[in-house]
This record gives sequence, C-alpha cells and structure tokens, in this order.
Amino acid sequence: MRSVLALVFAIGLLGPSDALPQASIVTSNQPPASRNDGWSTAQPSSVGLDARRLAAMTAAIRADPELNVHAVLIERDGKLVYEEYFDGVDERWGQPPEEASMTVETKHDLRSVTKSVVSALVGIAHGEGAIPSLQQPLITWFPEYPELDTPELKRITLADVLTMTAGFEWDEQIPYTDPRNGEIRMMRDPQPLRFVLTRPLVTEPSRAFNYNGGLPQAMASVIQRATKTPFLAYARERLFAPLGITDVEWRGTLGDLPSAASGLRLRPRDGAAARPRVRPLRRRLHGLPGHRDGPHVRVRPAARPRFPEVQLRLP
Repeated sequence: MRSVLALVFAIGLLGPSDALPQASIVTSNQPPASRNDGWSTAQPSSVGLDARRLAAMTAAIRADPELNVHAVLIERDGKLVYEEYFDGVDERWGQPPEEASMTVETKHDLRSVTKSVVSALVGIAHGEGAIPSLQQPLITWFPEYPELDTPELKRITLADVLTMTAGFEWDEQIPYTDPRNGEIRMMRDPQPLRFVLTRPLVTEPSRAFNYNGGLPQAMASVIQRATKTPFLAYARERLFAPLGITDVEWRGTLGDLPSAASGLRLRPRDGAAARPRVRPLRRRLHGLPGHRDGPHVRVRPAARPRFPEVQLRLP
C-alpha cells in the first residue's frame, strides 16, 4: 500500500540555507549517537555536508506536521552523519492510523518497500539453487490448483512476477479505501493466494507493467515452498541476520504468510543499514555452498529499468 512520506534514508539535495528565518535555526554539527549497532557515525561536516542546511531542514519538518515525516537519516561513505526523529501518524498494517512519537527504537511501516525485500529474498533463494530458474512458470509452484495448470497461465514466469508484467487484471490505481482496489480485495478474500492466481489475463505476459500487490504475495509463497522454510524464518536467517537486523516485525496474515506487499516494519537505522552493509553481505554469501557465482550478480538485472517510460500514477 502507498502511504504518505514517512521515512527518508538518504538525501541528495538539501534546501537552501535561508529557507527559514535566521533566528529559527539552531545549527549542530554533532554526530548521531553511537549505539554499538554496527553503525559508524561522523560529523556532517566531515563528509562535506552543511550543518546549517541540515538544521534548516529539521526546523522546516518540525514546523509542518502535515508532512508526517517520521525520521530522516543520512548515510554517506558508510557513516551515519545525520539522524532526527519526529512525531507523526503511524499506520500498522491492518490497524487504523494513530499518533506516535518516533524514536531510534520505533519501528516504521515500510509499506511497499516490503516488495523490494521480497525481491531480495528471491535473489538469495535463486542464488542458493532453491529456485532453479526465474523462467519457470509461476503456476508450476502451485500443484494444489490443477485447474489453473493451463497453457495460458504457464506463459507467466517468475521473472514476470518479479517485474509486475504477469498480465493479470489488477487495479491499485484507485484508492485503498475503495473495496474495488486489487490489494484490498486480496486481503479480504478467504483464499488470498488463489485470488491472485485466478485474476483474468488482460495483457500478454512480459509486455506491460501493471502495479500489482498480489504478485509479491505469490512470490513469497514460492520462496517458502522452494526453501522448505517458513517465509519469515528464511528472511530472518538469510537476509536480516547477516545484515545485523534483529528487531523485525512483518505484519499481516494472508493464508500462512505475512503481507508480502506492505507488511514489513523496521527501525529506521535498520532500514538505512542495508546500503552500506549489503556489499560485505554479498561477499559473505558468495562463499556459501551453492553460490557458484553469488547472488550479488543478480542485483544489476534487478535494478535495471525494464520499462523506463512507466510513470506510476498514485491516487
């Protein structure tokens, strides 16, 4: 699901330093607190950042609660150089929004970033050989639905699922408050996985992108079946633990799985940790049995735009 701007892990361009009156800005060049959590910290000025502009940004966010920014963390050169938390409205998957005071220990709802985490787990399972090929037909992983084992559905591959080009009818362009929204329909269906797999085909697979929160749910089920490990346990063991992330909440109950589209919650420091820690993680994975060429080689195709002309219209 989509949510309002709530968490920023890195900033490439800061606003002008004169965005606020001079008297309202309190400049600080102090590094974030060291917490023995794997993060190296440093003063903003030590990596070329202007502490005055950072102070202006902080003041602007605090002055406009409507932005609902939960946290801003800036990592540069592998070091955490800025960290601020704000009061806002938090929305835990499946529960109504509520006021919350964010701190360094507060987990944040990652919403659709969850989908990228599922994709990373696919890469790990593929690299380990549990998923032999991304060109496998999706439907072959679900023998409990023999009526869906048709030539038409066999054209949909795991790669199509990962790139949201499966061709299923699905509409998430309408608001999530609308019961016709595809993800809402899936969540309310007593058989959410079957709901995803039985959507009518409206385009040829691999031809067109269509945002579909049901496809990560199907992919999470593939991971669980392929690895013969409960999905969340596999995520903890193969992704989160190697990154040093121990405080994980993955909400939702869709069949025997959490919400693979939008249910993940992490502390901001843990969410931000992925970038500086992923390279050594890939080196460690490279040495594991079954990693002949290492899952890291699959990062490039995952990050390469397949449909650069796509502009996602959000409600």
